[in-house]
Amino acid sequence: MPISWQEFFSSEGLEFLKQNIDLALAEDGSELTAAGIFKNREEFEATIVAKEDTLVIGLPIINLTFERLNQPCQTKLLVNEGAKVPSGTIIATIKAQAIPLLKAERVILNYISHLSGIANLTSKYVQALAGTGVKLLDTRKTTPGLRWPEKYAVQMAGGHNHRLDLASMLMLKDNHIDAKGSILKAVEELRKTYSPCPPIEVECRSIADVKEAIRSRCERIMLDNMTEASIKDALAIIPKEIECEISGGVRLENIAQLAKIGPRHADFISVGRLTHSARAADFSMRLKKVATKAESVTNEIRRLKATLGSHLCIMGHHYQTDAIIQHCDVAGDSLELSRKVPDISADYIVFCGVYFMGESAALLTRTNQQVFLPDMEADCMMARMASGKQVEDVILELKSVGINVLPLAYVNTSLDLKAVVGKFGGAVCTSANAATMLKWALSQSEHVLFIPDKHLGRNTAKKIGLAPSDYTQINISGSGIRDLNDPTLQKKLLLWPGCCPIHGQRILSEVEAARANNPGAPIYVHPECPQDIVDAVDGAGSTSYLIKKVEELAQESAANQAKSSVIIGTETNLVHRLAQRFASTITVKPLFTGYCPDMNAITEEKLLRLLQNIANGTAQPVKIVETEKDLAKQAL
Repeated sequence: MPISWQEFFSSEGLEFLKQNIDLALAEDGSELTAAGIFKNREEFEATIVAKEDTLVIGLPIINLTFERLNQPCQTKLLVNEGAKVPSGTIIATIKAQAIPLLKAERVILNYISHLSGIANLTSKYVQALAGTGVKLLDTRKTTPGLRWPEKYAVQMAGGHNHRLDLASMLMLKDNHIDAKGSILKAVEELRKTYSPCPPIEVECRSIADVKEAIRSRCERIMLDNMTEASIKDALAIIPKEIECEISGGVRLENIAQLAKIGPRHADFISVGRLTHSARAADFSMRLKKVATKAESVTNEIRRLKATLGSHLCIMGHHYQTDAIIQHCDVAGDSLELSRKVPDISADYIVFCGVYFMGESAALLTRTNQQVFLPDMEADCMMARMASGKQVEDVILELKSVGINVLPLAYVNTSLDLKAVVGKFGGAVCTSANAATMLKWALSQSEHVLFIPDKHLGRNTAKKIGLAPSDYTQINISGSGIRDLNDPTLQKKLLLWPGCCPIHGQRILSEVEAARANNPGAPIYVHPECPQDIVDAVDGAGSTSYLIKKVEELAQESAANQAKSSVIIGTETNLVHRLAQRFASTITVKPLFTGYCPDMNAITEEKLLRLLQNIANGTAQPVKIVETEKDLAKQAL
């Protein structure tokens, strides 16, 4: 019974596959052709057709590819995974927007064609071995980065996996044996090194090697590139308790003969060509326009906007998807958008962003204005890492041991926390003005508590000239500071242990890979990234800073009539939008793929539902707790 996709990819293999899909999508770059042709977010249905008689392997790749693109799709599988189909069979249909569908097309077809081809070849070898009792094995001669899916295809066609990695079995080859001087010594060394010792397989090139391997009591002997006569001699002396594998020189034409060599047959025959020489199966994908309803979600939003007219203003954060940004009257950073509220005359302000942004905007409204969020549950993961009560408890704990801190809160915080900051005389900062505000805070107090982003706090401290010995990250437990006697609490700057999940978990190797793959291209990142990332790039700054850098480089490229590249490390929706905006003058590439799930919780459907509720008078605005309002506004 073939293994299921879920069983096979239940461990690290799925992560390897996701990384490989990300690379495949990244190396294709932006789908400029589709972006130039399909400008109104049209939905299409793609039909995947088998162009030959073939096994079908890799159907789960379809949804996984769209998941990596962070794009919705409706997939209908018309055959089972592993099914054998005749030429002309429609194996699946996919409904999605045209641009992501065409972006995913070649990646999906490449995987399915390649894996189905491996299964087709494997199936022929399995059939040749039918009735012999010999199992067909693959080898590690796989495409770099594709070992797991390729070995999955072998299993789905009835073959068996030799080993997935170097740790699955100890395998002594000529280099190992030559290094120790003999098979016996090499086996003895392995058993001395590992306890318990994994199974050992010995690659033998001669009958003499076989005899020595038998004396070593290894678990399996591989007869490597031996003649049929030598194989027969070896099988005559290898005891039943030691498994035997034939490898090298195996072809479809001779595998059945090799399986029948006696007096005992081999347990396994391994064939490298299953994965390294299989011809890809032929599949194609055709698109057709999906018939739309008279009033699509997009058109209905536009109609309601026109109906509400000047009474409505839709604001959108830069990290929103293109689907939302197209409806926004104003786009920008969180605090940048909130600061524009007093100049807006509309009665209804729809803020397409996360909850703390709606709160900030609501603080600055006039009495006739209301702020609404398309999804009241959309919140910032970093903002949830510090509550007002928790911060107040920590401030009071520090005061109890004589450490008076001035709180400086990043704008990515909840209203109750901003109120606590105001209560203790502190202020709110943005990534753009963090350096200015930290200097101010240090001029007001001997100790400053920076909340909640440890990376922004650390990068800002370095930017204004503080030494590493001047700041530390506090150790928080559920009930407050873990150790109030910790001498590091006396430092100038105390950092709350929070971070942005999108920026804060970047690793230096991403920068190193970008440098290697894009020589000469500058790299700019958001200062919510770790300090080693910020130190390794060409500049770090707020979202507005990153946009400005791309604009400046685009102007330089246009003036020099030489297209250049730039790498941007921030939320991927914005990077892709910049890439499309400046595609004619500069190549904008993402340093990493990272979509904010809370920002992406705002969808056109939710925006439409909110506008419908505003129009009929049932929409619920963002509520501000009156006892927190003045203090939070003061801090903001």
